[in-house]
Amino acid sequence: YMSALLRPECGAQIAGQLSFVVAVAVSAAMDEVLADGHKKTLKWPNDILIDGKKCAGILLESGMAGAMVNWIAVGIGVNVLSAPEGAVCLQEVCKGRQVPIHPFRDVVLGHLSARYKHWREHGFADIRGEWLAQAHALNQPIKARLASSEFSGIFKGIDEKGALLLEQGPGKVLNITAADIIC
Repeated sequence: YMSALLRPECGAQIAGQLSFVVAVAVSAAMDEVLADGHKKTLKWPNDILIDGKKCAGILLESGMAGAMVNWIAVGIGVNVLSAPEGAVCLQEVCKGRQVPIHPFRDVVLGHLSARYKHWREHGFADIRGEWLAQAHALNQPIKARLASSEFSGIFKGIDEKGALLLEQGPGKVLNITAADIIC
């Protein structure tokens, strides 16, 4: 696990996109060690799964200065050498070699730096596309569990801000900004 401090100086609506920036960066780093035959997917909003089991998670905590997000602490946890029950670690699915923690961290940070720079210079569209190409349960039935309710439907993707699009019938799509997803 590690934390990185970013200073996006943007509105809160846009700052939420950073969860996806981090997810595609960590995913790209995992691609460098993942053996063929394993499927890696990104589960909305902040998990990375390998063969349907959690391998990594991302948390964001932010600080505001007026209406602007001044800083975001990005917490990244990757099961590199071991995993809790029901999860998977990279060592189990690597290309037959050991996954050293510190060099892997540096690879993650390199990908994060590149994706963050791209996001700042070009916006969310490319990151969104990269995330959707790896989305877990895309076009599949899911449940979105909120604090006081639960919605079922088909996961249709994410919008330009990163909200989950849940189709509940013809012409009825909910934009969900925070929920636990059950696939």
